Amino acid sequence: MTIAPASAVEVTFGDDAEIWSLELGIDHGDSHTEAHQIKTTADDVVLTLSGGPLVVRQTGRFNLGQSKVSGGIGARPALRATVTSSQPVLVHGRLFIGNTHIHNDVILDRPAIGGARGYVQARGWNNVHGAIHVIDGFLQPVVPGGHYGTPAPHLRIIDHDLIVEEVASVQLFADPGGFSAPAITVENGLLDQRGNVTTSAFSNASSAPFVIDAVVVNQGMIRSRLSTPPGLAFRGPTGAVHQNSGQIEIGALLGSDTEDDAVEGFGLLVEDGRSLHNTGTVKIHRLRDAEGTVANTDGGLITDATEVAGSGSHILGFAGPQAVEIEIGDAGTIERLSMAWHGEDHPDAALNPDIAGTGHWWNLASLTAGDDPASGDLSLSLPRLNAGVPRVCRYTEAPPDWDCLATQVSSGYATVAGLTELSQWAVADLADLLFGDRFEQP
Repeated sequence: MTIAPASAVEVTFGDDAEIWSLELGIDHGDSHTEAHQIKTTADDVVLTLSGGPLVVRQTGRFNLGQSKVSGGIGARPALRATVTSSQPVLVHGRLFIGNTHIHNDVILDRPAIGGARGYVQARGWNNVHGAIHVIDGFLQPVVPGGHYGTPAPHLRIIDHDLIVEEVASVQLFADPGGFSAPAITVENGLLDQRGNVTTSAFSNASSAPFVIDAVVVNQGMIRSRLSTPPGLAFRGPTGAVHQNSGQIEIGALLGSDTEDDAVEGFGLLVEDGRSLHNTGTVKIHRLRDAEGTVANTDGGLITDATEVAGSGSHILGFAGPQAVEIEIGDAGTIERLSMAWHGEDHPDAALNPDIAGTGHWWNLASLTAGDDPASGDLSLSLPRLNAGVPRVCRYTEAPPDWDCLATQVSSGYATVAGLTELSQWAVADLADLLFGDRFEQP
């Protein structure tokens, strides 16, 4: 069946239907005209395609289930829908799903003749029993999006992968109000992310993070906006190791955002029992929290900054065993702290054999509000990432050398006190206790 008359048309399904194939609309132009529409109008409608494909072309809009709720959650009964297709569902136009089951793969792409790319918006709960492959398209899970009943993932891919190609995009979007269910869940598969993932929300959206309940393999860009509260939480099964070789930016400046738009709230949370292996870049903008177990290796970079108002303790990086802790006794001229954690040896690590091979160093700075060098009275605690007895060592540029200071050692940290400013630091990995009298053992 092909639905593509010369004029605009709307077709409704109020009951179950079985057809050989379905093509909605035509491909042409640079936009989605939505001239040819299909929608389901009753609860629990089942559409079965027994032979050919289901294709939503550029002029098509297909509403499956209840794509949006007016009047608030519970104002009217849910409309559910099911599509069972013998071939993958191809989307060049717009597919709006809400409380829907889809049995087969879903492919978002731009047609060969060019023009607008495929677009899928998911509200309520949706189960896809197949892969979602965003080749050249836009995928938008909306939360809470009119969810009914027991909380459930807004977009759930079962026993397959969610693949986002380099030119494709995913936007996690929050309507006003709270939300608790994951925005995206991938069961027994990967979120293979090579394109762009961004978050967006109304200013009065919940401060809870968007949850991605999947094993994340990111080679592209993942951004959480600066001026809206929700950040990102990586979940996945217990024991999951998320991989980042691309870029993750938490509290990003997008569009007209400025630093004045910053609000306190969630940043990037790696939930308990999971970890993040970073060989790419993680940027954490100030006034954002970051928590979880992180392995920053093989050239990985994690940056963070925080504002200072008088004395007190400050954590840079991920709260937990990888955090850098700075205790300020007298702020002096210090108004801001910044950190860049490099998951590799310092370029001049070979000058000290105890620095070479440790695989980590930190470029730390104490600054004024205008990012000029500042000084005060502070102590620095760096995480003990290696097995040996540590000493905290400061790099000096003229002449290039390492100054290893008297170090206090606890179970998780190596600490030096009496500093006035910050610079480049590493933790020496002494393999024996030759200088044991210089250490306070845990």
